[in-house]
Amino acid sequence: MGNGRPPTRQQGAATVADPPAAKNPFGIVDAFQYPQQRAASGAGWERVEFWWNEIQPDDSTEHLPPQTISDAQLQTELAAGMSVVGLLGNPPAWATRDGSTPANLDLPIDDPRNAWASFVRYMVTTYAGRINQWIIWNEPDIPAGMLGSTWAGTVQEYYELVKDAAEVAKSIDPNEQIIVAGTTYWVDITRNQPLFIDRFAAAAADDPTAAANNYYFDAVDLHVYSRASDVRTIAQIYRQTLQSHGIDKPLWLSESNVAPYDDPATPRTADLMHDTMAEQANFVIEAFAYGLSAGVQRLSIYRMADDPNDQSGPWGLLHSDGTPRPAFQAFQTAVREFSGATGVEYHEQPYLATLSYDQGADKVWLFWATGNAPVTGSAPLVGNAAVVFDKNGASTAVNLPLTGVQPAIGVPVPASASHNDDGGPQNSRVGGNPAFLVESGIGQGIPLPDGSQYFPQTGHTVGSTFLAYVLAHGGAARFGDPTDDIHDLDNGSQGQDFQQLKLRTHPEFANSDYYIEEAPVTAPFAQGGAYAPFRPVAAPPSGRGALYFPQTGHTVSGVFRNFFESNGGLTIFGYPRTEAFQQNGRLVQWFQRDMLEDHSENAGTPYEVELRLLGTQLTAGRVFAHPPPSAPAPTATPAKPAAKPSAPPALSAPPLVFFPQTGYSVGFGFLHFFQTHGGITVFGYPISQELPEVGPDGHAHTVQYFQRARFEYHPEFNGTPYEVELGLLGDQYLGLQ
Repeated sequence: MGNGRPPTRQQGAATVADPPAAKNPFGIVDAFQYPQQRAASGAGWERVEFWWNEIQPDDSTEHLPPQTISDAQLQTELAAGMSVVGLLGNPPAWATRDGSTPANLDLPIDDPRNAWASFVRYMVTTYAGRINQWIIWNEPDIPAGMLGSTWAGTVQEYYELVKDAAEVAKSIDPNEQIIVAGTTYWVDITRNQPLFIDRFAAAAADDPTAAANNYYFDAVDLHVYSRASDVRTIAQIYRQTLQSHGIDKPLWLSESNVAPYDDPATPRTADLMHDTMAEQANFVIEAFAYGLSAGVQRLSIYRMADDPNDQSGPWGLLHSDGTPRPAFQAFQTAVREFSGATGVEYHEQPYLATLSYDQGADKVWLFWATGNAPVTGSAPLVGNAAVVFDKNGASTAVNLPLTGVQPAIGVPVPASASHNDDGGPQNSRVGGNPAFLVESGIGQGIPLPDGSQYFPQTGHTVGSTFLAYVLAHGGAARFGDPTDDIHDLDNGSQGQDFQQLKLRTHPEFANSDYYIEEAPVTAPFAQGGAYAPFRPVAAPPSGRGALYFPQTGHTVSGVFRNFFESNGGLTIFGYPRTEAFQQNGRLVQWFQRDMLEDHSENAGTPYEVELRLLGTQLTAGRVFAHPPPSAPAPTATPAKPAAKPSAPPALSAPPLVFFPQTGYSVGFGFLHFFQTHGGITVFGYPISQELPEVGPDGHAHTVQYFQRARFEYHPEFNGTPYEVELGLLGDQYLGLQ
């Protein structure tokens, strides 16, 4: 059975095939600049900047193409399945009141003096059908005069900026989405003032028109460049802050990363603002893990490649020449291992963080150390196969069970390696090397050397007695996991209980369909071990239309009685061994010599009731020789010895009737019995020639097998109705002989 995970993984390999660029929540800023690497990354979305001062540098009549992305590049990304999100910002001086704040935001959106509304209208119309999500501005919480400031206006004016954008965009297409700009969080914390998002949400809550218009925004963006764990912390704070104003919106993380200092191509000082390339790779996976644990809807790394003009740090997953850093491979691993995650749970222990989730049919745990000492991650053993993946995608299979039968898997997790330039421990922003433990085959047993299977979710073993039956009749999906081990019951039988059904053996029916009986867990088995259809019944009141046979304690009625009486009765079928009951969607009834099946779809034809092909079934694997066919001849009754012969006589001399369908002939007394007791309709075609065979009585007889019967020649009953009898194939199959 497949484990539901991507087929591109190679055990022990350091690289994997390129994952598809399907839509998913994992993105990279400006991924379009390196389309080949973008395709290999597995990213599903990207943020692209559209600067107002480049598109309308001098007045509102200008419509210059953006300098960031061309139409051809955009089409390439969309054709690859990428979701492209636009960021609008950097206003031209002519449209502002102070160099950064658009003027006239309080005017109606159709007033030409509201240049911002006109610009948004142009952008939404121009990119309709290609981009329908717009982030409004970038880090407006950084105040004027501080490095990185893009907004000198008030929080109320920023709210008007967002509101105008929403009213314009949704008037064109209600499906357009407006995203509140990513903010830094720490600027407000260090200035000891309420968070920008808190003040923004208060402005929205105070607007009497906001609630009826979805508060004029669809999501809130985050930028996190501090500790990886801050992704979770800040997301929780932002969500609580919004909710305190009666607003509940999805959160995005469009920017997050740590810049490395030890890359020879871009060396930096080893300080608290930088980490190693190995730690940058750790950060990518851990930041996404923290984001998933906090329910962040979209997660993105800033950025695809280094910008030689950006002196703030080498932020790229790639160098500026397109060659990858280890963080690029970590991003690939994150996309592959986190895609489709559901049921996400986060746990903290001393010096260890754990993320667990379901991924398709698999159960996944991610472990990473949060301190400067190695630790061991532990996960319950719930599947029948396990693999550990490192941050580079290299895998190591876990041999299960590790020692006998055990309830958990331990994964060694190396310590965080962060340090400062004097070698001492750093207040690290990054944990140790993350390790993914992927368990597949959930609910399936782990094969043990003795052929049994251990089911780890309940800690019990299913042995050979019941294992084949369970696997052939729906497996764990139908039975659930075992809730106890095999145990002895009455009359020498054994039983085992599962979550949804329970089983017991019937040694008297060994090698038949009825060796194992199943029942709902809430229904008791019959006292004394009798299998339900085989339990004798009391004689029914007269007039009920049933034949009762006290010899076995069973009745024959309905269509089975009609067939029984019309086709030889006891001579052909023997006594009933069961009542009529449902099996595999059909009404059936067992007799000493065969089983009758009700084929009501053939009502009114000779095939309304048919016999099971017991002759064929009980001789499966036997090879019968084909004698040369003989021409049909007039029937005659040959002389038969009056006493039991020391060896059975041959019945192969003419007269014979040849059946080309199977290549065998029937002759003499067998032919007479065949023709006078229903022929092909009752017995089927011959599947052997006459042959000697020792019967249950210990004597050799001449026999011949048919699809539904075994004919036996009894010379000791020569001249009586018992000269030819049918073998008790029903009893033989049921193990009752």
